[in-house]
Amino acid sequence: APPWGSHPDLDPLFSTEGLALEHEGFRLHRAQKVEALARHPALLASLRVCWKNEPGLDNCSRCEKCLRTMAKLLAYGALDACPTFGPLDPGAVAALDIPRHLRFSWKINLRELRRKGGHEEVCAAIETALARGSWIRRLLR
Repeated sequence: APPWGSHPDLDPLFSTEGLALEHEGFRLHRAQKVEALARHPALLASLRVCWKNEPGLDNCSRCEKCLRTMAKLLAYGALDACPTFGPLDPGAVAALDIPRHLRFSWKINLRELRRKGGHEEVCAAIETALARGSWIRRLLR
């Protein structure tokens, strides 16, 4: 994974006498964090993950980050309880070019959606996006 400017061993070193910095939740994968979040409707009501900052929208519901989060929320039965997202469009998922460092996260989404059942169209869309990425990588080798 690329560096993110934070590390559990380094964060406490930035503490001062009046402020203690702790690296919280680093042992959990993003899917586990979203699963925990899904149990708290008050938090879902204002969930914002999108980096696009489109006027009038909390989340664009179209970028890779929005779609990845929406798929996780769908797997944990919480997407409908999250008014900051629009509907999950399987076509937009299928059209994604999933970056290498996010493929694992999408594979977890697929596993969780299959485990919960009933989301075959979204599962097929994720499989399409993952397969396309593999085909392109094979072609470039």
